[in-house]
Amino acid sequence: MAFNAYYPYQQNPYQPYFQPYVAQPQPVAQAPAPQPQVANSPIKLDTVSGRTAVDVYNVNVGEEVILFDIDNPTVYKKHRGLDSKLETQVFDLIPHVEAPAEEPVKVNLDEYMKADAADKMIKDRVREEVEKRLSEISFAPRTRKQNSKTEE
Repeated sequence: MAFNAYYPYQQNPYQPYFQPYVAQPQPVAQAPAPQPQVANSPIKLDTVSGRTAVDVYNVNVGEEVILFDIDNPTVYKKHRGLDSKLETQVFDLIPHVEAPAEEPVKVNLDEYMKADAADKMIKDRVREEVEKRLSEISFAPRTRKQNSKTEE
């Protein structure tokens, strides 16, 4: 029996026991999914020196640029729309100052009446009123006035 190199299984007496090496299919490595191309942000930040530099700063169509003036406390926003119209807005930077906390109003308690003085004044006033009413009370019998109409 001759061993045939092209057809090894046909003439090999050990064929039931011999399994030739068969290359296992390797999992295909998938290329990473392409990341979506992020378009350059239409907003740019830059610094300028003065209003003239802002005026000559080039802004492309559909772009927006925020320019910080290094000489003045000012921020400029330049925008060129798709219609090629250029607009510039100016913002002034104003420092934030914390307002001082208001101090509570000092109350001069000497200007107000104290509780014991108010009690004394109330008691004195009640006593005067009671004495006045008691003095008006008369224990003498009243004489009835007879109606002149009833006599007739």
